[in-house]
Amino acid sequence: MSEHFGLVEHYISRSDPKVRTTMNPLKPGIWATYCHTPTPEKRKGYFLINRIEKWQEHTRHIRTNYLVLVKKYEIFQPMISDGTLINYIKEKNKANGFQVILNTLLFSCVQDIVNILRDDSDQTPSVIKVIKALKEDTLMSELKSIHFSHEDRRILQPGGGAKPLRGIQEEKFDKKHKELLNELRWIEKDEIIERFRRIRNQVVAHQDLKKTKTGYIYKIDAYDLLIKPADISYILEKMEKIIINLCFVVRNESVNFNQIKKAIKSASKTFWER
Repeated sequence: MSEHFGLVEHYISRSDPKVRTTMNPLKPGIWATYCHTPTPEKRKGYFLINRIEKWQEHTRHIRTNYLVLVKKYEIFQPMISDGTLINYIKEKNKANGFQVILNTLLFSCVQDIVNILRDDSDQTPSVIKVIKALKEDTLMSELKSIHFSHEDRRILQPGGGAKPLRGIQEEKFDKKHKELLNELRWIEKDEIIERFRRIRNQVVAHQDLKKTKTGYIYKIDAYDLLIKPADISYILEKMEKIIINLCFVVRNESVNFNQIKKAIKSASKTFWER
């Protein structure tokens, strides 16, 4: 077993006669039933690592879902900004199909934004659920134990002197963790996200109707349906920073989306070439 999973080592020993199989703390399923008579302490260690794996996998899916959202937006964006493309569509009498694709992509982007940031379903990976989990001190302590070097190394500093490697790592970790907690209020209270949530709940995922003198219409306020592309761009920029920090804190990954986004933008340009 790896020497870098401190909490597990407190509860499990290689010399434990009840160990039945090789144990990998990152894959709890392998050792979930390792002991005939697990103690409460061993159960505690197992469930903590099991939750770490859960949030690491949720974060991985959040990162993937974000990139899918970026792909959709890059296909959508020229449909409202490229005058040459819009005129070409009109000239070829393809406006109806073009409008269907535009509306589908627009509402899909809105739904993805809400799902990734705010969804509270038990099994759905979302940013808000992962950040709330990161409020727990025990979880944060074990993430540090997993991620950071246990070597007694010191790094020279530009102004002179040296700092322990682990101390440098923890400073960066704590800074990004604090930034994530600060973004929690934005996710919960931002007016644009809340408006997108109403669109998802009342128009896209479901259709809430109300009766009027002239018949049944959407219950949602007409103002909520005025989606500005700039609103989506703003949300995507905020999401990128949050997901980069989330990947670092939860998965110990340094993520840079620049090259991937360039490739996505190039693919969108190729798609719309005439």
